[in-house]
Amino acid sequence: MLGFIPIRGHFKHTTGVLNFDSSSQTGNIEVMVDTTSLTANSARAEVAARGPSFFNVEKYPRMDFKSSRFVFDGNRLHSIEGMLTLTGAAQAVTLVVNHAACKAAVQHEPPVCRAEAALTVKRSAFGMKAWAHSVGDDVTIRIALVAYADAEEIKPTSLVTLPVDSAEAAKR
Repeated sequence: MLGFIPIRGHFKHTTGVLNFDSSSQTGNIEVMVDTTSLTANSARAEVAARGPSFFNVEKYPRMDFKSSRFVFDGNRLHSIEGMLTLTGAAQAVTLVVNHAACKAAVQHEPPVCRAEAALTVKRSAFGMKAWAHSVGDDVTIRIALVAYADAEEIKPTSLVTLPVDSAEAAKR
């Protein structure tokens, strides 16, 4: 759109696992994104984004993020450092966490943690160099994370494993 109208899209299918120990402020996260589930705010942009010039979803049907470093500012989660693998290329990235909060178990509901984070990447670093004359190189990725703990896994001194559910995040 010649830089005047932002192209927005989202992936309908993501899964992952988050392990976190709040007492030591350590953990790891692994997220898998089904790139074939990409939708965009215009049909033309969606077709282009799925094609070989951008996500090339036929050749690379998955995008991965793996991290084992959570960065805290006091008790506040500030960022998550990790590797993003997209279109066969892996790059170190930092998710800046804008908001994160966990809620304890209530009646029959397990604990839940929610976070909002963002990162900016250069699409050319992942081989997406087409349309440079009309599409900017900087791309902002916004993430809404919803993680639930299984009640059986929760022990006061244990590491909590939380599955990441993008379908729940999309409802927000």
